Order: sequence, then C-alpha cells, then structure tokens
Amino acid sequence: MTTARQIQGMRGVYLVAAELARQGFIASPISRSARGADLLVTSNDCKRAFTVEVKKVSNANYFQLAPHAKSMTARSYVYVFVHIKESKRDNRSKRKTKSEGIEISYYPVTSRFVAKNVHYPGEYRTGWSIWRNKIEKFKNKWNIFGRSGANGKSPRVSRH
Repeated sequence: MTTARQIQGMRGVYLVAAELARQGFIASPISRSARGADLLVTSNDCKRAFTVEVKKVSNANYFQLAPHAKSMTARSYVYVFVHIKESKRDNRSKRKTKSEGIEISYYPVTSRFVAKNVHYPGEYRTGWSIWRNKIEKFKNKWNIFGRSGANGKSPRVSRH
C-alpha cells in the first residue's frame, strides 16, 4: 500500500519533470526501486543526459537525504530540491480557505555541492540532511542542465 510520504515524493518528481519539460528538456520518471534516481533527463538534441534525484519538502527548513548523498557524485548526477510552501489553514475550521494557495520553489544543485554540504544532525533528528538556506543561491538555477537544445535557446528561468 502506498503511504502518504510516497505520494508526496511522487508529487515532487512530477512537478520537477513538468518544469524540466517546460524548459525544453525530455524528462522521464523511472522505477522507484532505482537508488538515487527519480528522473532521467536529456537535452532536446540528446547530447547531454542527467540522472536527477528529487527531494520534496513542505514548510520545513531542511531536506532529508539518503546516506549515499555524502559520497555519490558525478557531473551528470543532479539533485532538484522542491520546497512547497503550503498556505496557512483557518485555525477555527482546520481547513484551507478558498483564497489560499501554494508556492513552489525549485533548487537544482550539483551532487558535488550536496556531498560537501550534507550533514548528520545527530540526537534531535536522525538521518542525513541539507539546510534549505545552504542551497538558497541555487533557487531556479536551471542552467545547471545547460541549454535544452530546443532552437539553441537557453532554458527559461522559472518564476515560482
């Protein structure tokens, strides 16, 4: 049975795939059993290929990572962190109001940068993680993938 956490993870994968397609790339989700890979991405001219690991979080200041984040690096291995800022709920009804929405931010980051900046917080939280403020400078920096190959134009920067 699929858990809520898995559903939220899939949400992040499909949001990133849609954004990469909007930028002119070919993005294909892959089997959930592949370690460290959620998407296979190629430029439209098929001259560059990437393995993308997607990490999604809502209303938190850090992203949780697997232990391989410390050692698994390659020029073609990229993380895309997705921060989904959910609107505040109405305290009286505990439901979202109609005027509320979400804000989605994308952080494409090289695996080398992640490996150098991942940490194990210890007592208060288990597992490896990276702080969102550490990757803030990468917000919407889709140029990490280079040109899409579509008409020789650089990918557009997302306005999320």
